[in-house]
Amino acid sequence: MAMDRAYMQTTGLLPPAPIQSWLALSTPPSPTCNGLDGSVRYRPVSDDERAAVAAIKVAIAGIYDPVKHNDAMLLRFAVGMQLDVERATAALEKAIAWKNRNAVDRMWHGPLTDGEAAFSRYHVQMWHGVDHDGHPVFFDRIGRSDRKQFFRAVTDVDVSFWYARAQEVGLVLAQDVTSATGRHVDSLTFVFDLDGMGVTDAANPNVVAMFQTAVSLMQNVYVGSLHRLLIINAPVVFSGVWRVLVNFIDAQAQKKMEVLGSRWRQRLLEIVPASSLPRYLQGSCRHCPGDECIALPARAPTPEPEKRAVSSPTPSDLDGTIGLL
Repeated sequence: MAMDRAYMQTTGLLPPAPIQSWLALSTPPSPTCNGLDGSVRYRPVSDDERAAVAAIKVAIAGIYDPVKHNDAMLLRFAVGMQLDVERATAALEKAIAWKNRNAVDRMWHGPLTDGEAAFSRYHVQMWHGVDHDGHPVFFDRIGRSDRKQFFRAVTDVDVSFWYARAQEVGLVLAQDVTSATGRHVDSLTFVFDLDGMGVTDAANPNVVAMFQTAVSLMQNVYVGSLHRLLIINAPVVFSGVWRVLVNFIDAQAQKKMEVLGSRWRQRLLEIVPASSLPRYLQGSCRHCPGDECIALPARAPTPEPEKRAVSSPTPSDLDGTIGLL
């Protein structure tokens, strides 16, 4: 289903300007070879990869939808499973079943549930710019969110659905980059900013569960969609939390993830140009209104009704680590 951009703008996830606006200011590498759809990729699509995509189409013939399951998606699963068609097919079928079970298509039209609305009211996140390789960048200011009100208002189902929504929007923006540049881009960069979190906040079970849910979706539903993930301004105590979280992350995915403390700026600029950094991170963005690009939420004077606390995703929702990102 096509994304209703006017509707999605109301969620706060879309950048304030077309993603193409940042492309002229980034410095992506030179393209090298034609991709599956004739666009240019950073690396060649091998004959083995093409064969794997063709074999996956045959294997899922009963549920295959060329609009929902385009070649780029199938290639992500094929590469993520190291061209093992049987494993890639099994992973893809699980991902499709999860999307169907959770009615992911409904995210393209309203209304938002109360829990989903809480994300835009109390949480601070947005797709904003592209990295040096042209991948859309997602900034999540979880450290400055109104966590007390937020966790009163959401359930684990809301969290799973919202991060799925963020992934879907990011992949649409990646298609925009592909169309604008001719370079095939189908993976995404994520920056989680923990600035504002204290010792107890970083180890809060609800916060840990949110990270686990986001990573589980990347591994199990959006296989191959992760380009990089950086956690910046991480307090020292988060190192212990991360050692627990990595038990749920496969080795290949871990290579794409970095936890940085307060000295994050140089490393982040190696990945994301200053022109794509929000102004609250001392970036030189020219496209956003206001002083911060991704503004902090207004603090609610009265509490929301208590809801079930966020919990880690269960095996029935997101099974294990079924793929390489």
